[in-house]
Amino acid sequence: MDNIKSLYKSFFIGNFYEELSCCEEPQIFVGEEYIILTVELQNQSDYRYSQKIWLNKKDFVPYKLNILDRNGEVNTEIFYEKFKYNIILDEDF
Repeated sequence: MDNIKSLYKSFFIGNFYEELSCCEEPQIFVGEEYIILTVELQNQSDYRYSQKIWLNKKDFVPYKLNILDRNGEVNTEIFYEKFKYNIILDEDF
């Protein structure tokens, strides 16, 4: 558990929604299958400048999240598989 402090929190879906709530002008694109949201990060660097997420239009389940550098190139790409939200965890978790 000591290493959890070193994890980059932008890898997590909850952080995207935190960034979205602070973003004054998110970019929104509605495609045939996905809604794509792009936000600029609060703590920007040359390598982590913005985030883009693809949400399924049918149920708003995330498909993937990209972290982009200052030039708009993909730095990190995360795919969500078997994503479940609002699940109840066992007490042993």
